[in-house]
Amino acid sequence: TEYVICDINMEEETITLMSLDSNRPIRCKYNLSTKFMDKYKNSYSTVHFVPGQVVKLGEKNEDSVLESIWMSDTVWDYDDVGNYQIDTEKGAMEIGKSTYRITDDTLVFSGDRQVDWDEIGTDDVLEVIGSDKQIISVMVTTGHGYIQLTNSGTFKDSMICIGNEIFTNITGDMKIEVPEGTYPI
Repeated sequence: TEYVICDINMEEETITLMSLDSNRPIRCKYNLSTKFMDKYKNSYSTVHFVPGQVVKLGEKNEDSVLESIWMSDTVWDYDDVGNYQIDTEKGAMEIGKSTYRITDDTLVFSGDRQVDWDEIGTDDVLEVIGSDKQIISVMVTTGHGYIQLTNSGTFKDSMICIGNEIFTNITGDMKIEVPEGTYPI
């Protein structure tokens, strides 16, 4: 059975996973003796085990602590996906020139939290994991934020410059989507 990581609590040393077979969440304990491994079962840093990754589990010891957890070797994993279109009504995601199925069971994460599809911005960079033509999980790896203009009526029809790349007309009180970061305005 394969699982999608939904949450890792380092303080409690627990990992919450969603079973791909039953779509049921489970919670497991881990500790310093738990072996974290890549898909070839070589030692792998725990920093790679983030919400959205698909993993397989080893046995639990007598204290109900996972003995091992490793990255799945049966899924594909696309990093740095920037050329995509999402159509939740049709249940489809286009990556480049290929189309993949998304369902209600497809999990979407931004950082450590699960989010809705509409929280993915057009400029976000994604990591997408799937099997065959089915998408299992989507992770926002380079996010976005918003600059909210309020009480900006005086500046209507003026230009705003955000950083060195974003120039737009002010249309009144408005929300502008920007890639994550700090900008002079």
